[in-house]
Amino acid sequence: LFKWVGPIVDNNWVFLKRGNSKIVLKKLDDAKKYRVGGYRGDAVALYLESKGFRIDYVPKDYLNSRKLDRGRIDLWATGQLLGPIMLERTASRT
Repeated sequence: LFKWVGPIVDNNWVFLKRGNSKIVLKKLDDAKKYRVGGYRGDAVALYLESKGFRIDYVPKDYLNSRKLDRGRIDLWATGQLLGPIMLERTASRT
């Protein structure tokens, strides 16, 4: 009954870090030594886990913005469009 016509938006996966973080990543594997936040059932978290990353899971992605803000994770694996919006909303609530 339905036909796929194409993507609506490109939303690349990224790591977000705190503004004062000294973390520098030159390749994906460089992030393996850090505490990476993801949420249960998310494609990016599942992909990273399949590549040997240890993911600090939460039930909802917005919780990662709080964990990153409070220093409970070093990096947040998320989409480049949604992550910054969630961080902005977190900052406005504090």
